[in-house]
Order: sequence, then structure tokens, then C-alpha cells
Amino acid sequence: MILIDNCSIHRAKKVADYMKSANYVPLWNVPYSPQYNGIELVWASAKRKFRAKVLAIKTGQNPERRLSEIIDEALAELSTEEVMACSRHSREVLIKRREG
Repeated sequence: MILIDNCSIHRAKKVADYMKSANYVPLWNVPYSPQYNGIELVWASAKRKFRAKVLAIKTGQNPERRLSEIIDEALAELSTEEVMACSRHSREVLIKRREG
């Protein structure tokens, strides 16, 4: 048995033929679902903060700022509560899905 993710190349006919010839049985991983992954929600929040800062630069506010400074600030603005809220949300979604 071989664990395989859902990358499109892994579903190619050549891969299936090879696994069959080598007597491998595919064990497919669950589909990727960002709504069940708390870190994806955290990154989404960081990206929103980053985009707001970039927009401020494009509209003439602090045009001399460096990209690395903006990234550092956006990440520093993530609060512990915000990160925990993302984690709780993912957990709640998984529980509701399991309960059907």
C-alpha cells in the first residue's frame, strides 16, 4: 500500500499503470480543504493586513517603506486571540461535518 495525495499527476494513467504493475495499492489522502485548516485562516488574515499596507503605499502614504518591513508589521499585528479564533473555527467546522 502507498499513501498518495490528490495531486493531479498522481492520478495520471502512467502512474496508475506503474502502481498496478508494481502491485502497489493506492491509499488516497483526503482532499485538501483550507476551511478545515486553521493556519490557512491565519495566513488569510495576515494577507489582508499586508494588502491594506501595500494599498496605503500605492495611494501615496509612506511610499519609501520596504516590503520586508510591511511583511514584518502585518505578521506582528496577528494577535494570539486571532490565531486561536481561527483554530476554534476549524475545529467547529470539523465537528459539525462529522456530526452530519
